[in-house]
Amino acid sequence: MIATSDEPSIAPPTSPSADIRCQCAGIAVSPANGKGKVLLISNEVMHYRVPVYNYFHRRFHDYGIEFSVIADRVQKENQTAPEFELREVPWSFGSYRRAIVVAQPVAVMLYLHLRDWILWPLIHWLKLRRIPFAFWTKGGNWDAKDSKLRYEMFNYVHAISDALILYADPCRELIRSRFHFKAFVANNTVNFEDFPVVNETKAEIKQEFGIPFEKIVLFMGQMATGRGRKRVDHLIDIFRNLDRSDIGLILVGQGLSEELKTRLNPRNSRYLGEIHDREHLQISKLCKIADICAIPGHLGLALNQAFYWKVIIRRRVSI
Repeated sequence: MIATSDEPSIAPPTSPSADIRCQCAGIAVSPANGKGKVLLISNEVMHYRVPVYNYFHRRFHDYGIEFSVIADRVQKENQTAPEFELREVPWSFGSYRRAIVVAQPVAVMLYLHLRDWILWPLIHWLKLRRIPFAFWTKGGNWDAKDSKLRYEMFNYVHAISDALILYADPCRELIRSRFHFKAFVANNTVNFEDFPVVNETKAEIKQEFGIPFEKIVLFMGQMATGRGRKRVDHLIDIFRNLDRSDIGLILVGQGLSEELKTRLNPRNSRYLGEIHDREHLQISKLCKIADICAIPGHLGLALNQAFYWKVIIRRRVSI
């Protein structure tokens, strides 16, 4: 499964794989020879990645490897306590260089976008210091696959990296064939191990949220990402023109514009906004009562949650 909304979709694994990421960084890792630290350098750490990194921490520890993260910030809505060492350091080449020197990692993973300026000095400095690093990537920009400039920029980073961590095997399509040998697929997902058991019945959950609908179409995700490329507007318009109140649309996530809010049909549509809690219980309850998970545009990690809860997934909805 691809992690964000602009990647191709494949079936998700049941949990993230820390092992393949060890191999990606060029480390021969086993319980017998594991030692040292793997350092992940990230842009904003989103709330759903903290449980994944907690899993990494536990899995790397099994191999005798310490796992830590340095990021410019953590999403303020995050309510999951990190089990790993996490430092928030505003982007500064000098600060990050010093942090890496102090950490003395055996390898570095870079979870950064090309637009994150800190990527460019870091990859060259890491190369000069002979610190192996893996670039965690989709392989290119899937929204602009025909852009020659983007293709060349991505492949420059691919060339200088010691390894590439790909979200899915189709990502190889955007990588030059001569770099395929150092590309490893680590299917990205949410951490199912942290999902709670939901004991409440569907009727009890609907009463708790004040949802009157018999059948529910659920949309989960960031609605403003990529100029609305998840196309929640399609769902809103379908239900706006639907003269039924037994089938309802539930929207969960940030970024619904004021203009789209005014287009919601009050008879059959509800916008719940962002939902965060430490146990991920509330969003899990909504998944349990959903009959369909609908994402008309680019897919995201909501697809993984729908798989977990065995919810029917639709890219297009006709009612």
